Amino acid sequence: MNIPFINAILRYLQGDGAAILPEMELVLFGLGILLIDFWIEQKDKYWNAGLALAGTIFSAFTILRLRGAIAARGDLLGFHDSVVVDP
Repeated sequence: MNIPFINAILRYLQGDGAAILPEMELVLFGLGILLIDFWIEQKDKYWNAGLALAGTIFSAFTILRLRGAIAARGDLLGFHDSVVVDP
């Protein structure tokens, strides 16, 4: 299946977006937690902690994957060399 929007996002995440992907994941999880906190009842607020933990785990997994890519190449540069991810 060839969906141009999805292909553009994947191309971005394999290039410059990889340098800030863990930070983007944490921001998106944080925004999701704020939205869910607004909609759920007081007795269901325990979901916020679970979602925060899930966001942290996903970000840690992404960092571990990036470390493998960085070890193979040396370092990871993005946004015209203004962001450097060190090994």
